[in-house]
Amino acid sequence: MIRTLSLRPLNGYLNTHYFNSKPCRGGQFVMGCGAIFMIQRVRDAEASLTASSIAEETDTTLLREMLSLITLQKLDIIPLKDAPQRLAEGNYERRFVCFTFDGAYRSVLETVQPLFSSYKAPYTVYAGSDFLKRDRLPGWMALETLVRGVDRIVPMIDGLPLSIPNRTPQEKREAYQTIAEQLAPYDTEERTRILHNECERHDINITAQAEKELLSAAELKTLAEDPLVTIGSHAGGIAPLREQNYDDAKENISQSLDALEEALGERPRHMAFPGGHSSHVSVRDIKIAADLGLETAVTGLEGALWPENAETTCALPRIALSNDPATLTRVLMLGDTQMEGEITAVGRKIA
Repeated sequence: MIRTLSLRPLNGYLNTHYFNSKPCRGGQFVMGCGAIFMIQRVRDAEASLTASSIAEETDTTLLREMLSLITLQKLDIIPLKDAPQRLAEGNYERRFVCFTFDGAYRSVLETVQPLFSSYKAPYTVYAGSDFLKRDRLPGWMALETLVRGVDRIVPMIDGLPLSIPNRTPQEKREAYQTIAEQLAPYDTEERTRILHNECERHDINITAQAEKELLSAAELKTLAEDPLVTIGSHAGGIAPLREQNYDDAKENISQSLDALEEALGERPRHMAFPGGHSSHVSVRDIKIAADLGLETAVTGLEGALWPENAETTCALPRIALSNDPATLTRVLMLGDTQMEGEITAVGRKIA
């Protein structure tokens, strides 16, 4: 599915030359100075329960193909810490990309590290401090664990039981989607609480699953010793900061930085706002990150990078690598006309 995607539109874009001073921004095929890719768990698409458009997972082959394309086109793969300087330089002749992974999942050790080592490519992993003890799971992963763990699910949502067939692979995908839709009106913390309770009701051991899926503090420290890896904060890692009041949001970030400093022996200088969606971050949250002295903070705002992003490095946009095969084309052909204005507006508000 992935490998049969036509690469002609992508290659056509990458081979396009712009004016030396400034590229045309009115066209559809615009990349700016570069892009930051947003990735969560890496897993073969055939094993996924999530819809192809959901950003929780990225197919292993798609990620490998993206690395191959970027290498073939001689784009620079740089550490995130170098992005502000590259943005300030505004060099359109040497476009760059950064790879960021939200969540310290075991796939980082099993798949990402060997793959990126083979390309000698740097990347950033954002760890949520709520998961360092591995007694909790992200809500979407708790739902996945529930669906995979039993043949029939009877969740109690809104006080009413839902008996859902859950034997075949197709039934499991449908069950995942059904329950996700039922829980959509709840905030993140409440969804997570409900799903943890459902796992307990169905005799599923959350701690055992967390140990299987999430890296421990010791494993994270070992990963941090890889010169290609930067460890950043994903705040607590569960609730978007926008769902919290000011004091709680600031405390969330500070406590996460403290916990990761204790685990790693070094305080992270980079952060990803939890949630992974443009609606999950506010101007207030961006200002908190800047006030706490973080060098960069990446968002779920979708867009390419421009020199003016050097003025708002705690509000950097990213491009999600989901399991949609068109990602290979869309990622580097994304116009920034919508997000450029939004990011610039955010920068003016917090300046």
